[in-house]
Amino acid sequence: MDDSSYYFTGEELTFSPTLPPTTIATSTREDSPSTEVVNRKPFTKNYVESAIQQTCATMIIEMIFAYPRMMTRRETLPPFMHAFSPADDTDNAQNKLPGHLVNCMAIAQLFAVRTADTQSFVGTTIQAEIRGFRSRLSTFNAYDSMSALQACLLYLVIRAVEDAPQEAKDDIEMLLIYDNVCQRAMETVQGSCQTTNNSPDLRWKDWIFMESIRRIGCVWFVLGLVFHIRTGKPCFLTDHYREILLPCTKSEWEAKTEGEWKKENEIAAASNGTALQTFGDLIDAHRHLPGSQMFDKLARWNAGVDNLGVMLNLAVRMV
Repeated sequence: MDDSSYYFTGEELTFSPTLPPTTIATSTREDSPSTEVVNRKPFTKNYVESAIQQTCATMIIEMIFAYPRMMTRRETLPPFMHAFSPADDTDNAQNKLPGHLVNCMAIAQLFAVRTADTQSFVGTTIQAEIRGFRSRLSTFNAYDSMSALQACLLYLVIRAVEDAPQEAKDDIEMLLIYDNVCQRAMETVQGSCQTTNNSPDLRWKDWIFMESIRRIGCVWFVLGLVFHIRTGKPCFLTDHYREILLPCTKSEWEAKTEGEWKKENEIAAASNGTALQTFGDLIDAHRHLPGSQMFDKLARWNAGVDNLGVMLNLAVRMV
């Protein structure tokens, strides 16, 4: 992808969260980290100038820092992971987490009870897991790619949370592997995540897949606002963040059965014409005064959002 926001040149390697037409970062085909001396270490907190932005950044970081602990139980998964797997049509498989996420949960549980003696073991285990993704990447189907991408994103959050010394080349490797998995996911998705999520013929499993991909993109974007996940010289986000599709409502995402989801999906479809659709819409709505049509849309958005929606509201103040 020639206009990617993650790119490698002879002088620097730059990692930026978003790229149209999808809402997940993708890259060029280069896989070698830069050998240039970098100005900042990956996963350090980004500098913000205003007090409002600092407050928002602090709140975002506190919310993101909860993700590893949320991953320790299926009942409290992070907002970019659904409790039901879309990977199979059978009822039993619908209720099983994919293998990548089962392993991720086990690692998160180890991380939650880590000690000074076991911390390096957790890091080594994560490194082995993501390297395994890279070696098996060509065999991944769409569902394998998505669950690997979800796991990778959680591992990046763990890396940011632990704030422990690590070789810069290892951090860069993590980012590169995330990018590789992301590329594979985009190849298997083939643009389906840009279609409507409210089609009357849409199956629950397909909706879960599409919505999960969108939510991964939202979390990755916000992560890049508060943490330095680029190497080489600092770069600024492109204007493409306005095109990020907003996540669905809390009630639709947390539906326990296909029947419950169908009801919530129909409600969402009925209000589709008056709802905020993109992060750009959310930015614009925050700039309007009470009583305006856009402010009313913002009120409807706030009435239905989950943890991720709240975080995106905070992210508006960061751009």
